[in-house]
Amino acid sequence: MHGAWLGFDTVFGNGGAALVADRVVMASDSIPGGVPTSGGLLPSIMTVLRSAGIDGKSLEGIAFTLGPGSYTGLRIAVATARGLSAGWGVPLKGVPTLRLLAFGVDSPRPVLAAIRARNGEVFAGLFASSDPFSHEIMPAGVYSGADIRGLALLHGAVAVGSGRSEIPESGLEWVREELDMPDASSCAILGSIIAGAGDYDPSPEPLYLRGFMQKADPIGR
Repeated sequence: MHGAWLGFDTVFGNGGAALVADRVVMASDSIPGGVPTSGGLLPSIMTVLRSAGIDGKSLEGIAFTLGPGSYTGLRIAVATARGLSAGWGVPLKGVPTLRLLAFGVDSPRPVLAAIRARNGEVFAGLFASSDPFSHEIMPAGVYSGADIRGLALLHGAVAVGSGRSEIPESGLEWVREELDMPDASSCAILGSIIAGAGDYDPSPEPLYLRGFMQKADPIGR
């Protein structure tokens, strides 16, 4: 079907897949709890294709969560996307997970998107608004929760993401917790929007943001 996008996620919750066309969800499926992403992602993708009666070769594009996130999940996403693209001849768009979080907030104000990392640190980015083409006030990186909170307060940002567990809450405005878990349909929609500007990824690589033992990035004072 012309205009249909497949999206899949391996970062938020159990992950899953969805099909959208003109930003309308045609089918969606979540990987069942207890099923590993490595074994559940392809069946989820096939389920949404069958539900919508679409052949993979007729897709306009494939969008997937690029990172940051778990190392294993990101490797599975990229490998699956590249394999499907090669087999079906369909272009790819990797969707940065922090942009995906910000996109779901739908706010004209600055948005802090933060994903829990470890030891009081977060994968985070501060964007001028939820618009996917908005300016990065602070680029995506690994930051201490306390440092990124101060910057968010300075810019009057709203905040979203699982990083709320690592960031002192005092004074910071957080959106409702269900927005911490965008689904595969949101990934497909955002991927189609970004790719509409001519931005595809012929050879995507996971966006890890740091090596396994790398420390948080300092924020200039």
